[in-house]
Amino acid sequence: MLISYRKKFIFFHLPKAAGSSIEGALRKYSHIPSTRLYNYMIDYLGERPALNLFERHIRPERLKSFKPMLFDGAFYKFAVVRNTWDWHCSQYYFHKNTKGTVFHEELKDMNFSEYVEWATLEDNIQRANSRQKRYLSDNQGNLLVDKVLMFNQLASEFSVLCRELGAVANLQVKNKSQRNRSYRENYSQKDKLKIEKAHQEDIDFFGFSF
Repeated sequence: MLISYRKKFIFFHLPKAAGSSIEGALRKYSHIPSTRLYNYMIDYLGERPALNLFERHIRPERLKSFKPMLFDGAFYKFAVVRNTWDWHCSQYYFHKNTKGTVFHEELKDMNFSEYVEWATLEDNIQRANSRQKRYLSDNQGNLLVDKVLMFNQLASEFSVLCRELGAVANLQVKNKSQRNRSYRENYSQKDKLKIEKAHQEDIDFFGFSF
């Protein structure tokens, strides 16, 4: 998550949806403009709402419980979402191939079908925050952000966003998963349908298609 009091925006960082790139591009407008300093403070101080230090993937609903004044309309709130099947493919390769990530030990020896079985268990859906609409909504299902950018159109949509914010920023690719083929090539028909069943709400709401 990134808060800018200068430009009056809040970016909510969903896992595996270009969040590191967005944060890198807009960090200079934050109350703590250095990514290194922010990460250092989080590592050593932990989450400190009084200092506007929040864990990286905090949900809007949780932030609202700490600081309801940020949701009174003065701040422009946005996030990026990613095609559900592509999202899972990215998560699989990122955690499988990156030591030290939260799911590396669980996924490192799994093939993709085994991952799909793991990823569609309700407990693991909750742990991974893989239901994107729910991540961005309150308990009644109402979105708590003003704008949702689409990962597959991010370059053009981010440019429009920057104009709206009065910000000057360039996106750079960060934390990219190591894979050399389209996400579609990883899926059997059975695995495709398992993901569809587990994430039907996201697919319908955001208009994702395989």
